[in-house]
Amino acid sequence: MNNIFSNAESRNALLERVLLEPMESCDELRIITGYASSSMLKRHLDYIQNPDNGIQKDIKIRLLIGMVPSNGITIVEHRAYQKMVKENNNVMCSYAMINRKPFHSKVYIWLSSGVPKRAFIGSANYSQNAFFGDQVESVTECDPTSALELFEILEKDTAYCNHDEIEDMVHIGSEKDLKKKVKQFEERSDNKLIVTLPLTDKNGDTGMGSKLNWGQRKGREPNQAYIPIPAGIGRSGFFPKKGEVFTVMTDDGFVFQCVTAQNTKGVHGKAIETCENNSELGLYFRNRLGVKSGNPVTKEDLERYGRDDVEFINLQDGTYYMNFSRRKSRTPKEEKIDILEDTDLETRQTTL
Repeated sequence: MNNIFSNAESRNALLERVLLEPMESCDELRIITGYASSSMLKRHLDYIQNPDNGIQKDIKIRLLIGMVPSNGITIVEHRAYQKMVKENNNVMCSYAMINRKPFHSKVYIWLSSGVPKRAFIGSANYSQNAFFGDQVESVTECDPTSALELFEILEKDTAYCNHDEIEDMVHIGSEKDLKKKVKQFEERSDNKLIVTLPLTDKNGDTGMGSKLNWGQRKGREPNQAYIPIPAGIGRSGFFPKKGEVFTVMTDDGFVFQCVTAQNTKGVHGKAIETCENNSELGLYFRNRLGVKSGNPVTKEDLERYGRDDVEFINLQDGTYYMNFSRRKSRTPKEEKIDILEDTDLETRQTTL
């Protein structure tokens, strides 16, 4: 009889047993799960590819998410999965399709050169709560051949997240649905789900070597940036604790995988950073502000744009919405400057 493994006494017990130990002799992981999160996939990938963890091994991951016919998948999560699949050749993600039976199984199958070697079945969805959090889960080993056969049966009823016609095959929330949800949050009298983070200091300056200009230091990539979190908001628990990955979608449709960081003494971070490339946020803001890549962001850039802060909305599903849309109407002079810049850009593109 197989033993039952749990994380009841050791927080990382399932992470070690199910997701890490089999890597020593295997090169592929196939996952059947009722529910999952893009932030879990990102955190898992970063963990196994980080040399500081003593692992750094290329592992193929094929993920099947089964409860999508019943509950759908948000546009935020869908875009995040698509981005990770595009950026990682070893990752594939599929959703159970419309008019197919949803599946709630949680099975983890390890293979070596295509041959099933080990498998686990139990209560743990592919989520940070199950493998990194305080939620108690249990699994047991099962026959890997039978587990692989189940994977292949269920996979026939799924569609790849990057399929050209995925939106016709799977229940995916639209951007319109997301905007409607955001508007509902903004209209609520209880604003505990919305915070505003400053992009400048108390004097309205962007500074050098911090915030959007974090990389404006010797030896650093000049576009590196972070969004500061005021102490009160950090302590409130609005954002996840340090180390926990969360997905952010912007008001103009970009998706970032983020973490909170920069607090060596506490569990709550003092800044929001992107997971692996700290220049992602810097490039994003420079693009929206019309600042050339590598150049510092100035107070005047923010004033011209019409905003010196950014709004975050907790969508209550493990994801966040970041709003950096213009807040105030611009003067005729500012509009004229934009027109001239757009014309100049078109001229340069035509020349190229």
